[in-house]
Amino acid sequence: MKPASLWLLRMLAYVPLMLLLAPNNLEAVRIRINPTTGEWVFSVAVNAVGQDRQTGQKEVISSLEFAGAPDNFAFFACGWFSYLALAFSAGAMRRGKWKPMLRGLALQTALNVVSLVAYVYINAHGAAINTPGNSSASLWLLKYSYHIVYLVVPFAGPFLIALCVHPEWRGYFTPQP
Repeated sequence: MKPASLWLLRMLAYVPLMLLLAPNNLEAVRIRINPTTGEWVFSVAVNAVGQDRQTGQKEVISSLEFAGAPDNFAFFACGWFSYLALAFSAGAMRRGKWKPMLRGLALQTALNVVSLVAYVYINAHGAAINTPGNSSASLWLLKYSYHIVYLVVPFAGPFLIALCVHPEWRGYFTPQP
């Protein structure tokens, strides 16, 4: 299911990436796939001041292109399967319970796409400003955000959505009279 879920994530993220992160001077394209390596290639508008690593001069970076292996993005697609397992354990297949499951699946899809967009922006912006000797608070905040978006949200998100959408899950965490 990994290739299919990554394909779906890539297709769903096309519009948000185009509207929010695509550079104005370049054609908005889908997440390009490098045919030789299979990596996902992103063009991102960053508009940040960075340092040229060869000359050491500061310069404005308007856009940046970076690539990542598909396995780097699998964390964002695995939330669907975690959420569905939680929904099925709450009895989502019983009569009348499929609407909350679909609502939760829509929320999980939105979370996956927003997390991917945030990850792409954080990586591109971080690559632009992460230069030797830069220890600013904005760089620290960027690194902190990276860890939250990449290592917390994909794994905690399905549980929080299940708690919000399914009363059965809320019942496990509330005291019973």
